[in-house]
Amino acid sequence: MGDEILAARAERRAEEDAELVRELEEQGIDLDPVGPGSHRHGDLEHASDHQHPHAHSDPGERPVVGIVGAGAVGLALGIALDRAGWPVGAVASRDPDRRERFRTHVGSARGFAEATALVDDVELVILAVPDDVVTPLAATLRLYAGQAIVHTSGLLGAEVLFPALAAGSQAGAFHPLVAFADLDRALEALHGATIAIEGDEDLAAHLADMAEAIGGTPVRLAPGSKAAYHAAAVLSAGGVTALLDTIREVAAAVGLDEEGALRIYLPLVEQTIANAR
Repeated sequence: MGDEILAARAERRAEEDAELVRELEEQGIDLDPVGPGSHRHGDLEHASDHQHPHAHSDPGERPVVGIVGAGAVGLALGIALDRAGWPVGAVASRDPDRRERFRTHVGSARGFAEATALVDDVELVILAVPDDVVTPLAATLRLYAGQAIVHTSGLLGAEVLFPALAAGSQAGAFHPLVAFADLDRALEALHGATIAIEGDEDLAAHLADMAEAIGGTPVRLAPGSKAAYHAAAVLSAGGVTALLDTIREVAAAVGLDEEGALRIYLPLVEQTIANAR
């Protein structure tokens, strides 16, 4: 009788533990994250000579994507890729609210607080973080053979990601020429948007496929052209904003406030852009 009671208690405890694990995983908490340099198989950890990550696609299948950064860019890309049928396996963000918002939209993604814990779950790592974070973040990561890493910066080259590489891994860039301030507008703007890609032949092919899947038009940048590409993009966005500010200031001499100036002159700007198109 005593053994039966103990067995019943152990079974209840196991059920309670399993329920707790499920609740924590739903909140994006990984109870046993494994960083670079180790590989989990049950309770065993193997050294960093392991040649592939946990997640790996079969030949001809799209690679499993992990997105580092759940802000405007990361969230929009995650949703767009998920809708396009690309497997989004994980997201990493230190902001629990952003992480949970991402997982609300992309239910297939596991949530991690640290980027290093995401590497084992994916094949293609996308760093959707501010430009000044890309280089130091890449230095903390170590890829496995067969994996790739890209950033979404319009300014930086792929070479800033080289510290994360191991033998047989690749680095590149994937920059949608889109304003991401508003989520719905960004998702709509991805259709037909130019997406600048960098990488060797194999990686560039995957990135081009990814760009086309979310409705974009991939453009492969020539080596050394990133600065000119970025300068033209800044003029296309910030330059127009500066022009509107100048129009507002000049129109003030006519007695127009900002709203009045934009109401009168913005349609002319829009007509000019339409004519140019």
